[in-house]
Amino acid sequence: MTDFDEIIRIQRHMQRRLSDEKKMEDTVEVLMVINEVAPDPEQRIHKETVMVEAGIRGYSEGYVEKILDQLIRDNVLFVPAPGYLKRR
Repeated sequence: MTDFDEIIRIQRHMQRRLSDEKKMEDTVEVLMVINEVAPDPEQRIHKETVMVEAGIRGYSEGYVEKILDQLIRDNVLFVPAPGYLKRR
């Protein structure tokens, strides 16, 4: 492996780490939105409200949808009824 190849490998590794950190920060921001619109952990959250609030903060609807889907897969949230979210 040449020095150039090693530099490229390191650069790709750093890009992946930065991307992962950005995703984590965005996930935390969406969770903050959820906590702001529904401070009571037992409260159902209208998904559209989360989408609108996150949109105001500059997040696209598709990106927020991906974050919410991941939070559901990670058992942080669940869908108690169509169009609603709830914390576990």
